[in-house]
Amino acid sequence: IDHSIKAFKKVVNRIPKAKLEIWGLGVEEPNLRKLIKELDLQNHVFLKGYTNDPGKLYQKALFSVVTSKSEGFSLGILESMSNGSPMISYDINYGPRDLIINEETGFIIENGNIDQLSEKMIWMFENKKAALNMGKKAVKDMKERLNEQQYIDNWVHTIETAVKNKKAKLGVYAYKRLNRTVF
Repeated sequence: IDHSIKAFKKVVNRIPKAKLEIWGLGVEEPNLRKLIKELDLQNHVFLKGYTNDPGKLYQKALFSVVTSKSEGFSLGILESMSNGSPMISYDINYGPRDLIINEETGFIIENGNIDQLSEKMIWMFENKKAALNMGKKAVKDMKERLNEQQYIDNWVHTIETAVKNKKAKLGVYAYKRLNRTVF
């Protein structure tokens, strides 16, 4: 999150009315508040805390940012794109490349590259119509690729694969242990 704040300093230098909202809670809050003050961004960067309605926030956002060191299958990316907010994300393991179509539904940028992060943020602000179109493409893509039936099918496939692998491991173990035919 500190990378987003550092990048936003460059954004504000170019777009003085830009605002960044950071949603969520965590132990880093005091450090983030200190960084916001050090960079004189108190009128531009806001730590908003917890929300019960992230979908509503994503629908109002021009774009969303992920600067994590790693992600699983990122619910934040999924929620953002499903609600029409294109993504800017570091190219990290597990998630962004599976969900974001670079330059169509958002941007995937070099991991840790704060300059590139600020450039893409500026691009989004300066190209609002294109950013909104990216958001529309993101919604369409999420509906096509990650609908309820696909979700169910993926879970069934995952469970079937786990059961099959478990049986295969048990069979090998039984064969070695009992010197019998694999069951």
